[in-house]
Amino acid sequence: KTIDDSLSGTTAISVYFHGNNNNRMTVSNVGDSRAVLGQSEISESARVSLKALPLSRDQTPYRKDEKARIRRTGARVLSLDQLEGLEPIEQSEHGDVDEFVLGDQLDEGGDPPRVWHPDNDYPGTAFTRSIGDSVAEELGVYAVPELLNYDLQSVDKILVIASDGVYEFLTNQSV
Repeated sequence: KTIDDSLSGTTAISVYFHGNNNNRMTVSNVGDSRAVLGQSEISESARVSLKALPLSRDQTPYRKDEKARIRRTGARVLSLDQLEGLEPIEQSEHGDVDEFVLGDQLDEGGDPPRVWHPDNDYPGTAFTRSIGDSVAEELGVYAVPELLNYDLQSVDKILVIASDGVYEFLTNQSV
């Protein structure tokens, strides 16, 4: 039985430990999953806490560079409300002036900018990179990962790798 998977895709994030004593990490990210490192810090009251250090950036139309890359293919970047005519297209909740940084902030509105075909109402992906979505790939949503190399330090205590199912509701620091 044949299943049409042309609108199906996924995101991926991975961490590869290498180097002397596995003290180096390479983070590879495609989509809106995220890797966050918890680093210990000591406050003035000598209390130890963890500070979040993001090791990846969500690849979504919230990012100016990703939005511009997608628009160069001819795709539209609109929220669902903009697509349905409920909000003006020339304005968006987060605008184009300041980049909305997922991880530091949450999208409380729940209507993120999405990638749409120039003439049709699909695919509507809320990320700008994915693996396997052949329809969205025609609009610039491709599987090219962003890589980050990081040398582990003694203050690095915990690594959290999770999908947008976690980070949609929690900031990096909350996690």
